[in-house]
Amino acid sequence: ECLSGFRKEVNNMAKEKILVVDDEKDARETICEFLKEEGYEPVGARDGEEALEKTKKEVFDLALIDLKMPGMDGLQLIRRIKKFNPDIQIVIITGYPSLESAREAMREEVYDYIAKPFGTGELKSTVKRSLEKRQLVMANKKLMEGLKRTKADLGRRVKERTNELEESKDESETLLTELDEAYKELKGTQDELVRREKLIAAGGLAAGVAHEIRNPLSIIGMSVQYLHSKFKEDDPRREFTEAIIDKVEKLDKVTKELIDYARPRKLNLQKRNIHKILNRILHLSKHKCDAQKIKIVKRYAKSMPRIRIDDDLIEQVFLNLVSNALWAMPDSGVLKISTRIYTNKDTKQREVKIGFRDTGCGIPEKEINKIFDPFFTSKSDGSGLGLSIAQRIIEDHKGSIDVESEVKNGTTFTIVLPVKRQEERGTR
Repeated sequence: ECLSGFRKEVNNMAKEKILVVDDEKDARETICEFLKEEGYEPVGARDGEEALEKTKKEVFDLALIDLKMPGMDGLQLIRRIKKFNPDIQIVIITGYPSLESAREAMREEVYDYIAKPFGTGELKSTVKRSLEKRQLVMANKKLMEGLKRTKADLGRRVKERTNELEESKDESETLLTELDEAYKELKGTQDELVRREKLIAAGGLAAGVAHEIRNPLSIIGMSVQYLHSKFKEDDPRREFTEAIIDKVEKLDKVTKELIDYARPRKLNLQKRNIHKILNRILHLSKHKCDAQKIKIVKRYAKSMPRIRIDDDLIEQVFLNLVSNALWAMPDSGVLKISTRIYTNKDTKQREVKIGFRDTGCGIPEKEINKIFDPFFTSKSDGSGLGLSIAQRIIEDHKGSIDVESEVKNGTTFTIVLPVKRQEERGTR
């Protein structure tokens, strides 16, 4: 009832108000004119200060904000607008897309990111998706508020009638427990909705950035390799070409991660032994472990069934977790890798649990909930996509990945994979 009521309110609302902030007059007026033709109510602002004044006076559903403006820039404006209207959807418009600006945009929970020049088709679809997202968020918010009221009311009624209805105590407690579980499930759905919207926005941006970088990067790499080969072994200039080659390789790695993130491939499922993949990763990492005086401890289950997975993608996840553990222990430590097979009490299905525990620096509490967010990283040379990609790969396998950490006491990543995928159950 709550959701249907909200939909009626949405249908009866006036035209959606859209704030367009761009210091280029022609661009601003063109966008406003197009939005008006599409049935929206656009309002233009030439800079951050004017936009801020308008948001204080009226509520906007969506804001299209230019990233680079004189005075207050787009990101500063977003932070201040959110104080007045936390539910507003934000789309950034920029002629200068970059990885750093993408990271900043994701931190501010920007819905999408359009690079200039863009067509009316792209603008139309982005605006439509943004407003649909706002409707979903508002509906979810209204549902949450209604559920809280219902929970409080039911609790009060149960308390008032406890003495009269002593015989039905068990039934009341059961009802409250079920309501509690429903509330938690809805809260989890809301959090997942926000997370997935972030992933969608980041994926679109990643594809554009990777495309722009890849071709010139290949040319730079080949040119420097050729130049390097022409210098003699004792030529001091080789030091500079080696440094360039190293940086190009790192940038190429980031570009590959962007492409993997933006365009996930279809799973190639085969029955594989998890232990063999883990041993392969540890063999590849042995030299670095020895150099950093890291002890490897393996606690494998005695019997491990072969499970249907994408060998290459699961290896990518394991390698990422091992690499992160080694990064956290530069001057010795212990990396414990464990596996076990068990039956899930709730689903009654068999699952495989893989644990990666290090004795490294740990993750601060304020960062622990952000580590799977796209572009979030504590490494100076990291892209912030490794764990986002890892999480998506595991979820595509119908599994889960969780983390526990304590500063100075280490970190544990736990992966759970089903022995038999959900779609295979009941077919035999």
